[in-house]
Amino acid sequence: MEDNPAMLELYHHGSSACAAKVRFALEEKALEWTGHYVDILAGEQFSVADITAYCAIRYFRVAGFVIEPDWPELQRWYDAVSARPAAAACTLR
Repeated sequence: MEDNPAMLELYHHGSSACAAKVRFALEEKALEWTGHYVDILAGEQFSVADITAYCAIRYFRVAGFVIEPDWPELQRWYDAVSARPAAAACTLR
């Protein structure tokens, strides 16, 4: 068995409960690791969940839904998705 195992790399999102458990286990075992933050909210991993949430928020905005000032991450996400070319081309009729 090696004295110095290869450095482990963890790709994670800060609010992920699973990633938190892995980080805890790595610390408990005193294993060296490097973390790589991945912005899964309208980041490089744009997904069907982003599209669905964006459409729902746009729909509810017609009914008066407002993104509250104490939801800055939701506003950041909404602005990022809104800036995408496909969203910019979309209009509610």
